[in-house]
Amino acid sequence: MDHVIGILYNKDIFRALQEKEDFRIRDHLHPPFFVPSSLPISELLKQMQRRRIAMAMVV
Repeated sequence: MDHVIGILYNKDIFRALQEKEDFRIRDHLHPPFFVPSSLPISELLKQMQRRRIAMAMVV
């Protein structure tokens, strides 16, 4: 992945489909959370809990 511009959650897609709204992907992107591969797993878990996210992009 050379250029990540955001994360798209399936819940946003399903909500848009239920509400029959026009769906533009860019309008529903969430910022990616990048972490270095050297970050200790304990620190990564703390950061993810603090941010309330379930996904991190390791670089």
